[in-house]
Amino acid sequence: MPGRTLHRRALAASAAGRYVDAEQLFEAAATAYRVELACESLARLRVQQLMTRARACGDPAREAAMMLDIVRGLNKLDRLETFASPHELRDARVVLAEWLAENPAADALVQGERFAAAA
Repeated sequence: MPGRTLHRRALAASAAGRYVDAEQLFEAAATAYRVELACESLARLRVQQLMTRARACGDPAREAAMMLDIVRGLNKLDRLETFASPHELRDARVVLAEWLAENPAADALVQGERFAAAA
């Protein structure tokens, strides 16, 4: 199965809160992308996989702590697929902002950490 198809299925599973299924689909898509030599698609997938793992942990503080790795990966990308169907490619920062808005507790913790670091 093509990497793109598996990737979209992983995004749908993640959006539905089926994190175990999403993880398996992300790994299958990563394998397909490596075979297809689709490096940019693989990079986008890995960021979304990190986002899914952060959300799956169920702990807003831990999710916020994982943001550094997510932002590092995101900074290398211009576009990212949305988690919501039809998983269109959009500005990566907009996708991250929308994802954060789905969990205000994690966003508040990230803002708090930024404030504490600036003080």
